[in-house]
Amino acid sequence: MERFLQPLSTLDAPMIINARSGQSIASGVEIATTRRARRRGLLGRDGLNAGCAFVLSPCWAVHTIGMRFAIDVVFVDAEGRVLKIVENMSGWRIAASSAATTTIELWAGGVQAMDVHVGDRLELVSAFADHRSPISAIGEDLKVGSLGVRPDVRRAPVPMPAPAAASATTTTPHPVRRDEERARVA
Repeated sequence: MERFLQPLSTLDAPMIINARSGQSIASGVEIATTRRARRRGLLGRDGLNAGCAFVLSPCWAVHTIGMRFAIDVVFVDAEGRVLKIVENMSGWRIAASSAATTTIELWAGGVQAMDVHVGDRLELVSAFADHRSPISAIGEDLKVGSLGVRPDVRRAPVPMPAPAAASATTTTPHPVRRDEERARVA
């Protein structure tokens, strides 16, 4: 397995960061490493949300035949070094980089918004780590799950302290009991 994809074996929710800037490129990452998944790609979808990426590996060429939306394409080598960028690739186009081992597809405008340049080194890291992310500045509506947030993860319930035992001389805040105490006193 190439070094760029090596962290996948230990990550539950991967995200892509730019090592040069430390910024998050995509916090919702879908990986296609099987022949079938790579062949299907983004076909049949209506778009790719801001902050999301589709990673194909091994892959050195992509096409947008039959696609209904434009994408930005980033070709990287085995180390994650950006070799070539194709911005706003609309339908019925082909792009390739013979030296690439992995292709990253981003939403149209993602390369410019995330400040990705040829020569940058991209890394796969845990989406639950603390990384700077300029995604909120884009102003796009992001769906839950597209940011690497796992909706099935829930916090453990916080135990409530046991109520203090009420004595006969103190009044309880419960209105029914106050009325009962008044009746007993009168």
